[in-house]
Amino acid sequence: MAEILTRRSQWILAAALALLAFTAGSGVWLFAQKQNADNWVRHTFQVSDRLSRVRILTLRAEVYRRGYLLTGDPDARKNIEAIKRALPDELAELEDMTDDNPLQRERVAYFAALIRQRLVETEQTLAMRGANRAAEATSILASEANRQETTRMLAQINQIRDEEQRLLQERLDRARGFEAPIQLAGIVSGLLVLLLAWLISRERRERMTILRDANRRLHDDITRRQVVEAELALLAMNATDAVLRFDLDGCCIYASPSTEPVLGVEPAHVLGKQIGFGVSAEHRAEMYEFQHLLTTGELERGVITYRTHLLDPTAPAQWIEAHCGLVRDPATGAPAEIIASLRDVTRRKELEHELDAARGRAEAAVQAKSSFLANMSHEIRTPMNGVLGFADLLLASDLPPEQHRHAQLIVDSSRAMMRLLNDILDLSKIEAGQMQVSAERVDLRHALRGCLKLIEPAAAQKGLALEFHIDPALPRFVMVDGLRLRQIALNLLGNAVKFTSHGKVTLCADRVARDDGSAGIAIAIADTGIGIPPDRHAAIFEQFVQAEQSTARRYGGTGLGLAISSRLAALMGGALGLKSEPGQGSIFTLCLPLVAAEGEESDGAVARGPERAVHALNVLVAEDHDVNQLLMQEMLGRLGHDVTIVTDGAAALEAVTTADGGERPFDLVLMDMQMPVLDGIGAARAIRGAGIAAAQLPILALTANAYADDIAACLEAGMQAHLAKPIQLADLATAIARWAPAVAEAPAAPVAAAEPAMTISPALWEKFAARKAELLAATEAFLAGEQGDTEAETLGGLLHKFAGSAGLFGQAALGSKASALEDALETAPAAERGGLVGAFLAELRD
Repeated sequence: MAEILTRRSQWILAAALALLAFTAGSGVWLFAQKQNADNWVRHTFQVSDRLSRVRILTLRAEVYRRGYLLTGDPDARKNIEAIKRALPDELAELEDMTDDNPLQRERVAYFAALIRQRLVETEQTLAMRGANRAAEATSILASEANRQETTRMLAQINQIRDEEQRLLQERLDRARGFEAPIQLAGIVSGLLVLLLAWLISRERRERMTILRDANRRLHDDITRRQVVEAELALLAMNATDAVLRFDLDGCCIYASPSTEPVLGVEPAHVLGKQIGFGVSAEHRAEMYEFQHLLTTGELERGVITYRTHLLDPTAPAQWIEAHCGLVRDPATGAPAEIIASLRDVTRRKELEHELDAARGRAEAAVQAKSSFLANMSHEIRTPMNGVLGFADLLLASDLPPEQHRHAQLIVDSSRAMMRLLNDILDLSKIEAGQMQVSAERVDLRHALRGCLKLIEPAAAQKGLALEFHIDPALPRFVMVDGLRLRQIALNLLGNAVKFTSHGKVTLCADRVARDDGSAGIAIAIADTGIGIPPDRHAAIFEQFVQAEQSTARRYGGTGLGLAISSRLAALMGGALGLKSEPGQGSIFTLCLPLVAAEGEESDGAVARGPERAVHALNVLVAEDHDVNQLLMQEMLGRLGHDVTIVTDGAAALEAVTTADGGERPFDLVLMDMQMPVLDGIGAARAIRGAGIAAAQLPILALTANAYADDIAACLEAGMQAHLAKPIQLADLATAIARWAPAVAEAPAAPVAAAEPAMTISPALWEKFAARKAELLAATEAFLAGEQGDTEAETLGGLLHKFAGSAGLFGQAALGSKASALEDALETAPAAERGGLVGAFLAELRD
């Protein structure tokens, strides 16, 4: 009887639920239909609004056109251009919004065609006005065809608007029609909920009378569980992985029959063993930590891979991968035991080790290749210099025409080979990780103008205009690798001039925001040359690649310049980008982090002379340039020190070692970097090798090259500091006070309130004038004769000496240009050297 009552109640309950579901579903459906109808109403309003916007834009365009034709106001022309850009999008949106109504879409499409035609006519009349044909343009506005076209546009707008008004009314009526059914569905649903509540209450009372069936159902559940456990046991016996169970103490309490094929031992051999049984010593601590995480509940599931020797410790290692999971007590949720599924992954581990070894061999091969290229580039330069030098001598001799032509071909080929070797050397240093960049204080405007000055002669030969723009927001001094910045800029400027036959080359520097929000410098070099196809943009930054196969034949080059520039930009924390179209020119943009340098530029004059030292030092100056010798002698004499001059590193070594055992050894050495016989680096190493430590004899480097590589080389050779030429008297005094113990321990003498700057003797002025005349003669001889690597190296030595002393004679700008030309001669192709030297010669003569 209870079952009959229960069944009847269930049927009634099911029927009530079905009816409630139907009613609720109907209400939801009606509500959805109402929402859909409301959406269509909103859509109609949106179409009307879009149509009004298009109409307003069209009317504004017509008003601005008439205003421009009458007054020529440029603002009206700009407003027309803005409307022309906005109208296509508005028309496209309007066409998309009328997709549901084919007839309306045809009207909108026709209306859009009329507007586009009107825009074309507008552009024509604006062009007439710009060509001083205002009267003809005005007559078009007043023509009958124009009025008819306007009438058609207005008529079409009215048709579209009327259709939307009709649709609006129709959709409003439909939306209102759903309101009453929705209310009815809500009332019925409420009544059904009440009925359902009553049925559930009655069903609950009836269930209380049939609790006796609970025991039977419980018995059935136990039976089903036993069946499931039997199936699980069958699965464990036939599984391919070894299944183990461990208690919370790590003791194995179950091992599946598949333990033997996986681990090689009987299941009984594993029972009772601890979880670390057979695990190699290197993984045992990791295994115990893994067990601790599982038993404490910090980890529910995990995988661990380890080596094991279950039976014979001398046998080959077996790698096991264990997938472990924590089993919790169903009643309390506390950890109960650990289940692990073990599989043999020895073969996979062997393959991983082989892969790692192969990767290591490949990386070593790449490193060896890069080091080999770097070494070979250096080694090949020595015989190539000999080939080029003797070929130049042969070319200068009295040869028959045919042999003279052959000798010229040898010279040209040798110079091309040297340029290629220089590029390969830079690229090899980058790949071998030997290229270093370091930020220094650089006058950005001066550095970029210097690059333009060096490229001016080549541009003038082709009749190209050079333009330079720099953002006032950029600081004058920035922290950047000046040498690499000039190398990249000169390469890009050289390419711009090379690939541009007419027009101009522009260099712009702007302050920009980088992707990470920090400030950056964007140096853009634009030309009006041949351009680069879009599909070749990425390829030209690769090694030995040019935009087209014919480029090398027409313009020359190895295709390494941009690859090197791109990698140098990356080393400096920036990037090199490109925008170009064939026939429209190219824009290469170098983006670098902007780090402003602290402090202001020194004007090169010492406003107040330093005090004389209380204790005179015995200072050795190693300098091969006579002007710099006299300068250092006067500076040190003014500071009250005794000076000894030597002309090369070997003489400096001999003087230091001789004086070391005498009555008065040297207290300080000022060492030039570039000297004959033995350079400054070699002399410093030899002095330190002779057992004379830095605490006993500080060595300060003197050079015009204050780059990071030079400073690092000085310190590595055993020097204590680096002084960049031109040297200021105050800087020299500060360095001596810092590194010479006798001065550092002496009490300071009082400083005069306004002591005049150091004066330069007439004899020193005569020396400087003579060296300047020598540089002028060498520059003219370079332009008149051969311009090979040997001549460039000779001229570079004179430029280096001049750059180190010009600042002290009030010609710091000319000294900076000499230093820039020295750097450019090292990297510029032979064909471009004449233009660079010619530009500097004009500055030198001025």
